[in-house]
Amino acid sequence: MRCFVVAVLAVVLTVLTVSGGSKGAGPALTGALPTAPLITTTAPAPPSTAVTEPHATTAPSLPTTTSAAPTVTMNVPITSAGALLAPPTAPDTRREDAPNDCASLVDSGWESLDCKAAALGAGGLTYLIEALPMPSAIATRAYIFRQQPDGSYQVLLRAEDDSGTHYVASEVEAAVVPIAGSAPVIVVGFLEDNGNLLGMDVVSPSGVVAAHRDLPDGAVLPSANGFETWWGPTQPGGSVYTHDTIADVGGAWRIVARQEVPGEDVPQARNLLA
Repeated sequence: MRCFVVAVLAVVLTVLTVSGGSKGAGPALTGALPTAPLITTTAPAPPSTAVTEPHATTAPSLPTTTSAAPTVTMNVPITSAGALLAPPTAPDTRREDAPNDCASLVDSGWESLDCKAAALGAGGLTYLIEALPMPSAIATRAYIFRQQPDGSYQVLLRAEDDSGTHYVASEVEAAVVPIAGSAPVIVVGFLEDNGNLLGMDVVSPSGVVAAHRDLPDGAVLPSANGFETWWGPTQPGGSVYTHDTIADVGGAWRIVARQEVPGEDVPQARNLLA
């Protein structure tokens, strides 16, 4: 009897060994899985991802193709040729309604858009931009006054567009710009040619136009000891503009630096920002 039991057990063990690959083996199969090659099937994936990452990180650098070019130092003089402000054809003297009330220097029936004194007291310059409110506020005038010892104001320079056909309606702007080692200057910008041209006059403390610039699709911003100007594009239909730095050099206005820049670097305002 004992021999029969031993024989049966031997047969069972033999059957289990031969059937090791059967789907119905259950626990006997799970013990053999760690030796399968499944552990190494995902190993090559991380290296392939690491190879592609450097390409992804360099993609944002592509826009640098439109970055600004290097700045070039220059020494180009600017004259007053083409100035828009000019002396009046007849003497014109006015008085303020109250001290430091430059807005009251307007012509009768006109409205002050902006005014500011570059320096207070006798000899100081003041600018005034005015518009005719009726019928459509398109007539514009710009004045430069000098205060007299008796407190009155004398018109030194003026630019008048009573028909509203020369300058863009009410788009004449001005600013007082401090100058190192000198009295402040007044810069006046006139938008012309339906806004496609910016004419810029720089008025010196002596009351004359010291410099003038015509800037196609231009912009002007006061800066330390002068101005920053943008104009262009340098080629028809292009997107590259010229950025000039203009400074007072020993009492003379000069372009001291120039840089080619993409259009998106140009200030959106096409005139002075006071």
